[in-house]
Amino acid sequence: MQKIKIREVFSYYLPQFHEIPENNEWWGNGFTEWSLLKSAAALFSGHDIPKVGELGYYSLEDVSVVEKQYQLAKQHSISTFAFWHYWFGDNEKLLHKPAELILSSDVDVKFCFAWANHTWYNKSKGLLLKKQRYDYDIKKHFNYLLPFFMDDRYTKIDNKPVFFIYNPREATNCALFMDTFNKMAKEHGFDGCFFIAENSDVHIAEYYGFDRFLNSCNFMKGRSLQQKITDKIRIILNKKIPVCLRKYDYSERMQRFSANVDVAHNEIPVVFPRWDSSIRHGRRGVVLTNATPAAFAAHLDQCLLKTAHIPESERLIMIKSWNEWGEGNYIEPCLKYERKFLEIVKSKIEIM
Repeated sequence: MQKIKIREVFSYYLPQFHEIPENNEWWGNGFTEWSLLKSAAALFSGHDIPKVGELGYYSLEDVSVVEKQYQLAKQHSISTFAFWHYWFGDNEKLLHKPAELILSSDVDVKFCFAWANHTWYNKSKGLLLKKQRYDYDIKKHFNYLLPFFMDDRYTKIDNKPVFFIYNPREATNCALFMDTFNKMAKEHGFDGCFFIAENSDVHIAEYYGFDRFLNSCNFMKGRSLQQKITDKIRIILNKKIPVCLRKYDYSERMQRFSANVDVAHNEIPVVFPRWDSSIRHGRRGVVLTNATPAAFAAHLDQCLLKTAHIPESERLIMIKSWNEWGEGNYIEPCLKYERKFLEIVKSKIEIM
Protein backbone atom coordinates (compact mmCIF):
# COMPACT_ATOMS: atom_id res chain seq x y z
CA MET A 1 0.00 0.00 0.00
CA GLN A 2 1.43 3.37 -1.03
CA LYS A 3 1.74 6.18 1.47
CA ILE A 4 -1.41 8.27 1.71
CA LYS A 5 -1.16 12.02 1.98
CA ILE A 6 -2.99 13.41 5.04
CA ARG A 7 -3.42 17.07 5.94
CA GLU A 8 -3.31 16.59 9.71
CA VAL A 9 -2.72 13.56 11.90
CA PHE A 10 -3.86 14.48 15.40
CA SER A 11 -3.09 12.50 18.51
CA TYR A 12 -4.80 13.13 21.84
CA TYR A 13 -2.33 14.18 24.50
CA LEU A 14 -2.98 13.71 28.21
CA PRO A 15 -1.26 16.33 30.44
CA GLN A 16 -1.72 14.40 33.71
CA PHE A 17 1.92 13.48 34.17
CA HIS A 18 2.78 16.03 36.84
CA GLU A 19 1.51 16.62 40.34
CA ILE A 20 -1.28 19.10 41.05
CA PRO A 21 -2.73 19.96 44.50
CA GLU A 22 -6.18 18.67 43.56
CA ASN A 23 -4.96 15.21 42.55
CA ASN A 24 -2.84 14.99 45.68
CA GLU A 25 -5.96 15.75 47.73
CA TRP A 26 -8.26 13.39 45.83
CA TRP A 27 -5.95 10.45 45.14
CA GLY A 28 -3.00 10.78 47.52
CA ASN A 29 0.30 12.65 47.60
CA GLY A 30 2.43 12.27 44.51
CA PHE A 31 -0.39 11.07 42.28
CA THR A 32 0.13 11.27 38.52
CA GLU A 33 -0.99 9.02 35.67
CA TRP A 34 2.15 6.97 36.34
CA SER A 35 0.73 5.97 39.73
CA LEU A 36 -1.94 3.92 37.97
CA LEU A 37 0.53 2.18 35.71
CA LYS A 38 2.98 1.36 38.49
CA SER A 39 0.25 -0.25 40.61
CA ALA A 40 -1.46 -2.17 37.78
CA ALA A 41 -1.48 -5.96 37.96
CA ALA A 42 -2.09 -8.71 35.40
CA LEU A 43 -5.66 -10.01 35.73
CA PHE A 44 -5.54 -13.07 33.45
CA SER A 45 -3.03 -15.39 31.85
CA GLY A 46 -1.19 -13.52 29.13
CA HIS A 47 -2.39 -10.09 30.33
CA ASP A 48 0.33 -7.73 29.16
CA ILE A 49 0.63 -4.72 31.46
CA PRO A 50 2.54 -2.04 29.52
CA LYS A 51 5.97 -0.94 30.59
CA VAL A 52 7.36 2.44 29.61
CA GLY A 53 10.02 2.58 26.94
CA GLU A 54 12.72 5.04 25.93
CA LEU A 55 11.00 8.14 27.37
CA GLY A 56 10.83 6.74 30.90
CA TYR A 57 8.57 8.00 33.71
CA TYR A 58 8.72 11.60 32.60
CA SER A 59 7.36 14.71 34.30
CA LEU A 60 5.59 17.34 32.21
CA GLU A 61 6.92 20.07 34.49
CA ASP A 62 9.94 19.84 32.17
CA VAL A 63 8.85 21.35 28.84
CA SER A 64 11.78 19.73 27.05
CA VAL A 65 10.01 16.39 27.58
CA VAL A 66 7.07 17.57 25.46
CA GLU A 67 9.48 18.72 22.77
CA LYS A 68 11.20 15.31 22.74
CA GLN A 69 7.82 13.63 22.47
CA TYR A 70 6.72 15.87 19.64
CA GLN A 71 9.95 15.42 17.69
CA LEU A 72 9.44 11.68 17.93
CA ALA A 73 5.81 12.06 16.83
CA LYS A 74 6.69 14.36 13.92
CA GLN A 75 9.38 11.99 12.69
CA HIS A 76 6.65 9.35 12.46
CA SER A 77 3.94 11.36 10.63
CA ILE A 78 1.96 12.63 13.62
CA SER A 79 1.57 16.35 13.06
CA THR A 80 -0.46 17.74 16.00
CA PHE A 81 -0.81 16.96 19.69
CA ALA A 82 -4.42 17.61 20.74
CA PHE A 83 -3.97 18.55 24.40
CA TRP A 84 -6.89 17.73 26.67
CA HIS A 85 -8.05 21.06 28.08
CA TYR A 86 -9.92 21.18 31.40
CA TRP A 87 -12.01 24.33 31.92
CA PHE A 88 -14.80 23.97 34.47
CA GLY A 89 -15.98 27.57 34.87
CA ASP A 90 -14.66 31.12 35.16
CA ASN A 91 -10.89 30.51 35.22
CA GLU A 92 -11.48 27.13 36.89
CA LYS A 93 -8.94 24.98 35.11
CA LEU A 94 -6.80 21.94 35.82
CA LEU A 95 -3.70 20.36 34.27
CA HIS A 96 -2.95 23.54 32.33
CA LYS A 97 0.73 23.86 33.22
CA PRO A 98 2.27 21.80 30.37
CA ALA A 99 0.52 23.85 27.67
CA GLU A 100 1.38 27.10 29.42
CA LEU A 101 5.03 26.02 29.56
CA ILE A 102 4.96 25.49 25.79
CA LEU A 103 3.49 28.95 25.27
CA SER A 104 6.18 30.63 27.36
CA SER A 105 9.02 28.74 25.67
CA ASP A 106 10.35 28.34 22.14
CA VAL A 107 10.08 24.54 21.95
CA ASP A 108 9.08 23.03 18.62
CA VAL A 109 5.66 21.54 19.41
CA LYS A 110 2.63 21.83 17.15
CA PHE A 111 -0.55 21.52 19.20
CA CYS A 112 -4.22 22.38 19.64
CA PHE A 113 -6.79 21.95 22.42
CA ALA A 114 -9.57 19.47 23.03
CA TRP A 115 -11.97 20.75 25.70
CA ALA A 116 -12.72 17.78 27.99
CA ASN A 117 -16.10 19.10 29.13
CA HIS A 118 -17.01 16.46 31.66
CA THR A 119 -17.40 16.37 35.42
CA TRP A 120 -14.72 14.54 37.41
CA TYR A 121 -15.77 11.75 39.78
CA ASN A 122 -14.14 9.19 42.00
CA LYS A 123 -16.33 6.42 40.60
CA SER A 124 -15.16 3.73 43.01
CA LYS A 125 -16.35 5.85 45.97
CA GLY A 126 -19.18 7.70 44.22
CA LEU A 127 -17.64 11.10 45.01
CA LEU A 128 -17.99 14.30 42.99
CA LEU A 129 -14.54 15.85 42.55
CA LYS A 130 -14.99 18.72 40.11
CA LYS A 131 -18.24 19.74 38.46
CA GLN A 132 -18.28 20.89 34.85
CA ARG A 133 -20.25 24.14 34.63
CA TYR A 134 -21.67 25.90 31.59
CA ASP A 135 -23.02 29.08 33.19
CA TYR A 136 -19.71 30.92 32.93
CA ASP A 137 -18.35 33.86 30.96
CA ILE A 138 -17.42 32.38 27.57
CA LYS A 139 -15.44 35.50 26.68
CA LYS A 140 -13.09 34.83 29.61
CA HIS A 141 -12.55 31.32 28.29
CA PHE A 142 -11.74 32.64 24.81
CA ASN A 143 -9.41 35.30 26.16
CA TYR A 144 -7.46 32.68 28.12
CA LEU A 145 -7.05 30.65 24.92
CA LEU A 146 -6.31 33.59 22.61
CA PRO A 147 -2.53 33.71 23.26
CA PHE A 148 -2.40 30.02 22.33
CA PHE A 149 -4.50 30.59 19.20
CA MET A 150 -2.22 33.44 18.14
CA ASP A 151 0.91 31.31 18.54
CA ASP A 152 2.40 30.05 15.27
CA ARG A 153 2.67 26.57 16.74
CA TYR A 154 -1.08 26.29 17.32
CA THR A 155 -2.69 24.27 14.52
CA LYS A 156 -4.98 26.18 12.19
CA ILE A 157 -7.01 24.92 9.27
CA ASP A 158 -8.15 27.50 6.72
CA ASN A 159 -7.01 30.31 9.04
CA LYS A 160 -9.10 28.90 11.88
CA PRO A 161 -7.61 27.63 15.18
CA VAL A 162 -8.63 24.01 15.67
CA PHE A 163 -10.69 23.32 18.78
CA PHE A 164 -12.29 20.01 19.81
CA ILE A 165 -15.33 19.76 22.08
CA TYR A 166 -15.46 16.38 23.78
CA ASN A 167 -19.21 16.12 24.38
CA PRO A 168 -21.43 18.70 22.65
CA ARG A 169 -24.55 16.88 23.87
CA GLU A 170 -23.66 17.78 27.46
CA ALA A 171 -22.57 21.35 26.72
CA THR A 172 -25.75 23.31 27.36
CA ASN A 173 -23.91 26.43 26.18
CA CYS A 174 -22.65 24.79 22.96
CA ALA A 175 -24.42 27.03 20.42
CA LEU A 176 -23.56 30.21 22.32
CA PHE A 177 -20.03 28.94 22.95
CA MET A 178 -19.34 28.33 19.26
CA ASP A 179 -20.95 31.57 18.18
CA THR A 180 -18.95 33.59 20.72
CA PHE A 181 -15.67 31.88 19.82
CA ASN A 182 -16.27 32.39 16.09
CA LYS A 183 -17.08 36.07 16.51
CA MET A 184 -14.12 36.76 18.80
CA ALA A 185 -11.76 34.80 16.56
CA LYS A 186 -12.79 36.95 13.59
CA GLU A 187 -12.18 40.08 15.66
CA HIS A 188 -8.58 38.92 16.05
CA GLY A 189 -7.89 38.22 12.38
CA PHE A 190 -8.99 34.61 12.05
CA ASP A 191 -11.82 33.32 9.85
CA GLY A 192 -13.50 31.81 12.92
CA CYS A 193 -12.64 28.59 14.76
CA PHE A 194 -12.33 25.14 13.21
CA PHE A 195 -14.61 23.17 15.52
CA ILE A 196 -14.43 19.37 15.78
CA ALA A 197 -17.09 17.48 17.74
CA GLU A 198 -16.05 14.39 19.71
CA ASN A 199 -18.41 11.71 20.99
CA SER A 200 -20.80 12.79 18.24
CA ASP A 201 -22.50 11.88 14.97
CA VAL A 202 -23.41 13.66 11.77
CA HIS A 203 -26.68 14.93 13.25
CA ILE A 204 -24.96 16.65 16.19
CA ALA A 205 -22.26 18.04 13.90
CA GLU A 206 -24.74 19.47 11.41
CA TYR A 207 -27.08 20.84 14.09
CA TYR A 208 -24.36 22.95 15.71
CA GLY A 209 -22.32 23.62 12.59
CA PHE A 210 -19.14 21.72 13.44
CA ASP A 211 -16.52 21.54 10.70
CA ARG A 212 -15.80 17.87 11.44
CA PHE A 213 -16.80 15.21 13.94
CA LEU A 214 -15.55 11.90 15.31
CA ASN A 215 -16.59 9.38 17.93
CA SER A 216 -13.73 7.63 19.69
CA CYS A 217 -16.20 6.55 22.39
CA ASN A 218 -17.97 4.27 19.93
CA PHE A 219 -15.51 1.40 19.78
CA MET A 220 -17.85 -0.98 21.59
CA LYS A 221 -20.60 -0.47 19.00
CA GLY A 222 -21.64 -3.44 16.90
CA ARG A 223 -21.42 -6.11 19.59
CA SER A 224 -23.63 -9.14 19.16
CA LEU A 225 -26.78 -9.43 21.26
CA GLN A 226 -25.13 -12.15 23.32
CA GLN A 227 -22.09 -9.94 23.94
CA LYS A 228 -24.31 -7.05 25.02
CA ILE A 229 -26.27 -9.22 27.44
CA THR A 230 -23.08 -10.70 28.88
CA ASP A 231 -21.58 -7.22 29.30
CA LYS A 232 -24.75 -5.96 31.00
CA ILE A 233 -24.59 -8.79 33.52
CA ARG A 234 -20.91 -8.11 34.17
CA ILE A 235 -21.55 -4.39 34.69
CA ILE A 236 -24.34 -5.13 37.19
CA LEU A 237 -22.17 -7.62 39.08
CA ASN A 238 -19.20 -5.27 39.09
CA LYS A 239 -21.21 -2.61 40.90
CA LYS A 240 -21.17 -4.94 43.90
CA ILE A 241 -17.91 -6.87 43.57
CA PRO A 242 -15.53 -6.03 40.68
CA VAL A 243 -14.70 -9.50 39.38
CA CYS A 244 -15.92 -9.54 35.77
CA LEU A 245 -13.30 -8.07 33.47
CA ARG A 246 -14.59 -7.54 29.92
CA LYS A 247 -12.27 -8.79 27.17
CA TYR A 248 -12.60 -8.38 23.41
CA ASP A 249 -10.36 -9.15 20.47
CA TYR A 250 -8.71 -5.95 19.20
CA SER A 251 -9.02 -6.75 15.49
CA GLU A 252 -12.69 -7.70 15.74
CA ARG A 253 -13.57 -4.51 17.63
CA MET A 254 -11.52 -2.21 15.41
CA GLN A 255 -12.86 -3.68 12.18
CA ARG A 256 -16.43 -3.06 13.30
CA PHE A 257 -15.58 0.32 14.80
CA SER A 258 -14.08 1.65 11.57
CA ALA A 259 -16.43 0.00 9.08
CA ASN A 260 -19.11 2.69 9.12
CA VAL A 261 -16.96 5.81 9.38
CA ASP A 262 -18.49 8.32 6.96
CA VAL A 263 -15.65 10.52 5.75
CA ALA A 264 -17.84 11.92 2.94
CA HIS A 265 -20.01 13.54 5.63
CA ASN A 266 -17.08 15.03 7.56
CA GLU A 267 -16.36 12.19 9.99
CA ILE A 268 -12.72 11.79 11.03
CA PRO A 269 -11.41 8.19 11.23
CA VAL A 270 -10.05 7.29 14.68
CA VAL A 271 -7.11 4.91 15.04
CA PHE A 272 -6.65 3.02 18.32
CA PRO A 273 -3.16 1.63 18.99
CA ARG A 274 -4.58 -0.50 21.86
CA TRP A 275 -6.90 -0.35 24.87
CA ASP A 276 -6.71 -1.65 28.44
CA SER A 277 -8.72 0.35 30.96
CA SER A 278 -8.12 -2.27 33.66
CA ILE A 279 -5.06 -0.16 34.46
CA ARG A 280 -7.41 2.55 35.72
CA HIS A 281 -10.52 0.55 36.67
CA GLY A 282 -9.23 -2.90 37.59
CA ARG A 283 -11.76 -5.63 36.85
CA ARG A 284 -14.33 -3.00 35.93
CA GLY A 285 -12.25 -2.21 32.87
CA VAL A 286 -12.26 -3.32 29.23
CA VAL A 287 -9.27 -5.00 27.60
CA LEU A 288 -8.74 -5.39 23.86
CA THR A 289 -6.53 -8.43 23.48
CA ASN A 290 -4.07 -9.25 20.67
CA ALA A 291 -3.30 -5.60 19.91
CA THR A 292 -0.12 -6.41 18.01
CA PRO A 293 1.71 -4.21 15.51
CA ALA A 294 0.33 -6.34 12.64
CA ALA A 295 -3.23 -5.91 13.90
CA PHE A 296 -2.66 -2.19 14.31
CA ALA A 297 -1.32 -1.94 10.75
CA ALA A 298 -4.49 -3.57 9.39
CA HIS A 299 -6.68 -1.20 11.44
CA LEU A 300 -4.73 1.82 10.20
CA ASP A 301 -5.06 0.63 6.60
CA GLN A 302 -8.83 0.42 6.99
CA CYS A 303 -8.98 3.97 8.36
CA LEU A 304 -6.73 5.40 5.68
CA LEU A 305 -8.72 3.78 2.89
CA LYS A 306 -11.71 5.75 4.13
CA THR A 307 -9.91 8.95 3.12
CA ALA A 308 -8.87 7.82 -0.35
CA HIS A 309 -11.86 9.35 -2.18
CA ILE A 310 -11.79 12.85 -0.68
CA PRO A 311 -9.37 15.68 -1.55
CA GLU A 312 -6.00 15.49 0.17
CA SER A 313 -6.56 18.91 1.74
CA GLU A 314 -9.60 17.54 3.61
CA ARG A 315 -8.00 14.39 5.00
CA LEU A 316 -7.77 14.32 8.79
CA ILE A 317 -6.94 11.38 11.08
CA MET A 318 -7.07 11.04 14.87
CA ILE A 319 -4.78 8.65 16.72
CA LYS A 320 -6.17 7.90 20.16
CA SER A 321 -3.86 8.42 21.92
CA TRP A 322 -0.28 9.55 22.34
CA ASN A 323 0.09 8.86 26.05
CA GLU A 324 -3.07 7.71 27.84
CA TRP A 325 -1.20 5.01 29.72
CA GLY A 326 -3.92 4.71 32.38
CA GLU A 327 -6.27 3.41 29.67
CA GLY A 328 -3.58 1.26 28.05
CA ASN A 329 -4.16 3.56 25.09
CA TYR A 330 -0.87 4.99 23.84
CA ILE A 331 1.37 5.05 20.80
CA GLU A 332 4.55 6.44 22.31
CA PRO A 333 7.24 3.78 22.75
CA CYS A 334 6.81 0.98 25.28
CA LEU A 335 9.36 -1.59 26.40
CA LYS A 336 7.77 -4.49 24.49
CA TYR A 337 7.19 -2.97 21.06
CA GLU A 338 9.54 0.03 21.24
CA ARG A 339 8.77 2.27 18.21
CA LYS A 340 7.01 -0.34 16.08
CA PHE A 341 3.56 1.27 16.20
CA LEU A 342 5.04 4.65 15.30
CA GLU A 343 7.06 3.14 12.48
CA ILE A 344 3.87 1.68 11.01
CA VAL A 345 2.30 5.14 10.95
CA LYS A 346 5.38 6.57 9.25
CA SER A 347 5.35 3.80 6.64
CA LYS A 348 1.75 4.54 5.62
CA ILE A 349 1.24 8.30 5.99
CA GLU A 350 2.81 11.37 4.44
CA ILE A 351 1.88 14.71 6.02
CA MET A 352 1.07 17.33 3.39
